[in-house]
Amino acid sequence: SIVVQPLDIVKTRFQLSREANPKLLQAFRLLLAEGGVLRFYRGLLPEMVGNVPTRTAMYAGKDWASRHLEALGYPKSCAREFLAGMFSGVPEAVATTPFQVVKIRMQNKDLVKHYANDIDCLVKVLSEEGALALFNGLQTTVFRNSIWNAVYFGAISAMSDFRKESR
Repeated sequence: SIVVQPLDIVKTRFQLSREANPKLLQAFRLLLAEGGVLRFYRGLLPEMVGNVPTRTAMYAGKDWASRHLEALGYPKSCAREFLAGMFSGVPEAVATTPFQVVKIRMQNKDLVKHYANDIDCLVKVLSEEGALALFNGLQTTVFRNSIWNAVYFGAISAMSDFRKESR
């Protein structure tokens, strides 16, 4: 996270911009001029803190779904792991979305002056907009993560099966 954070903030700024985006090096120069080296790491705390619950929710959700599909009579297969992976996107999205909302707001150039730091952002979102605001974008995140995880876990299972067959 620490190494790629500068790229992440530039990507976010590009995605939020309504104007033509500058070239990558120019974007880095503009960020540096805007707030020094620390500006590159705005929003890093929720990214780092959110990694553990996000990954835990993803793997726990996948394991739970895989066990339940097995109990329903579905043997271990690429299809079962694909379905279990698809399910895992739900708890993963619920765990990651609040962290992502804070991170994206901290990276938004228009909101730089509104929030002093990540904790201030969290407190203001909760007090001004309510807890549900931390779940803005949840539905889209569920779909994105479910598709990604289905392909990811399905592919791992398929590669494992292929490896076993080739021995």
